[in-house]
Amino acid sequence: MGQKYAVFNSEGFPTAFYDSEIHTQIPQDTVAITDEQWLEFISNQGLRKWNFQNNQVEIFDQQSIITFDEKKAQIIAQIGLITSQLLQSTDYIVLKIGEVLVDGQDIKIMTTQYEKQLEYRKLVRTWVANTKAAITAATTMQELEAIDLTNYPQES
Repeated sequence: MGQKYAVFNSEGFPTAFYDSEIHTQIPQDTVAITDEQWLEFISNQGLRKWNFQNNQVEIFDQQSIITFDEKKAQIIAQIGLITSQLLQSTDYIVLKIGEVLVDGQDIKIMTTQYEKQLEYRKLVRTWVANTKAAITAATTMQELEAIDLTNYPQES
């Protein structure tokens, strides 16, 4: 057999193969590969890709591909966890206010007493709403990945 060549897309998946014994013209954008590498690609179509850094065939795990909607759901789930952690330290205040309401008492004293903590909770809810809106508005994976989940309000 002659020298094998391959053309790869930007993700490293082969789009064409050439053999110097069969093809008289080999395109410029090909990569020389061994017979073993060619056989690996042919035997595992869609499951192997080219690593441009080390010029080797590597296993492609289809499980690792995440869809755009799955990524959105993943980020929204992260927001839920972050929100729980952020509000945990002030949850007791909401419970106290709820008890006062159930008892039919005026909550004005409580809301004044815990004004700072309640304002923090409001800032967290606003951050959540704005972040979820950014996720909903995102139309590309790059836009999703650019959403900063670390810029949440800090408790003072």
